Amino acid sequence: MKIRIAVIEDNQMNIDLIRYQLEVEDFEVFIEKTGKTGMKMIKSQEPDLVILDVGLPDIDGFKLCENLRSDEKTKDYPIIMLTARIEDSDRIEALKLGADDYITKPYNAEELILRIKNLLKRTEKYKENGSILKLNDMSIDFNKREVQINRKIIGLTFSEYQIITMLAENLGNIVHKKEINKKIFNISEDVDSRTVDTHIHSLRKKINSAGCLINTIRSVGFMLEAG
Repeated sequence: MKIRIAVIEDNQMNIDLIRYQLEVEDFEVFIEKTGKTGMKMIKSQEPDLVILDVGLPDIDGFKLCENLRSDEKTKDYPIIMLTARIEDSDRIEALKLGADDYITKPYNAEELILRIKNLLKRTEKYKENGSILKLNDMSIDFNKREVQINRKIIGLTFSEYQIITMLAENLGNIVHKKEINKKIFNISEDVDSRTVDTHIHSLRKKINSAGCLINTIRSVGFMLEAG
């Protein structure tokens, strides 16, 4: 069965290019040009991954990303956002709203395909892992891709989930920021070192009551400790 990818993009030239790049890799592609029709398409087609442009004619991609994450049926789909905006504030906003990756235009076709494949591989890896990891009041269910604190599910983006899992599996040991960037975001540390920091900041707020601390090791990385 082919991997199904939903693309929400309104520029026809970009649509043609993305469609060609994805179909060459034997992906099945579904395309819509507005946020409203895109949301309907995603719910009906149930894709394996969503590529979302920020500049849509009806609602912007940030709002659509937020809508996808708040809907029970679509909240777990991996999301890659494409945009011509290069400001750090836009990238941070996308990640805060739940995007798993963020690529600025013009982009390298090979890079896009690699990011898609890496994100899909990570998604499948966690689907197949059926164990549960418990740390104080926090438990990580690899099969359901859920994190609970005192038996209450906390909402994490897929990238946040990957980071907390990576830290938990190395409990008490330093996980280098460079390693997180490479393994989770497929980028070198000097490209966008703020990406990990943004996710860590969000995670600290969400797991604050679990009795677990994410410590920053300056200029090195992060370490999860269970008090």
